[in-house]
Amino acid sequence: MRFVLLLLTGCSMLAQKPLAIGLLDIKTDRSKTGVRLYNISYSLTNETDRPIAFFLTTTEGFIPQISSSSSAYVHYRLFQDGKPVDAPGVFTFGVATWMSDAEMERKLNSVRSENRDVELLLKRRRDYIASSLMKLEPKQSKLFSVVMAWDHERYQRYDEMEYYLDSNDQYVFELSAHLMKEELYDEFKAVDMEKLLDEPHLVTGWITSNRMPIDLSP
Repeated sequence: MRFVLLLLTGCSMLAQKPLAIGLLDIKTDRSKTGVRLYNISYSLTNETDRPIAFFLTTTEGFIPQISSSSSAYVHYRLFQDGKPVDAPGVFTFGVATWMSDAEMERKLNSVRSENRDVELLLKRRRDYIASSLMKLEPKQSKLFSVVMAWDHERYQRYDEMEYYLDSNDQYVFELSAHLMKEELYDEFKAVDMEKLLDEPHLVTGWITSNRMPIDLSP
């Protein structure tokens, strides 16, 4: 019996992830016409007794998990009655939510022009990854808040998948992150930035938060 208990304890310790992401609160704001806002509060916690470091961007909102697993952003996923809604257009983030059509068109034209410059795009990606290096002391937690918007559109489509966000269904929200290292070596070698990836306390792997209800009612 003692051997079994020791074995179970050892497996539990091996399964513990060094970094935890936790959803703390989702506040709903219905005060704006045509759009519903959500203030998402979450935390990142070092679960270990040693310092840790990781690449993660926490300043520019979330991206849908279906869009990209190889990014240093926090990902989100919406569930409808327990099933994932893998459509990237449900929520939006940042000032683009409130741009006029003319402002949006000017922004898109500027982005299209910049996207033709491959070297510029690669440099920006390296810079954003390098700037996303975060460190936490033992047992330290950091709190973050992100505002996202829903335009009340209930029909969603992505590739061949179609979804209808029925107002009678139950919805929950989840966060996750892909903490990368090996995946970044090729990009950083080109600019002699391997030292970033040699950070002694760098942790890697997938982390997933708890789920919380989110209001998509009428």
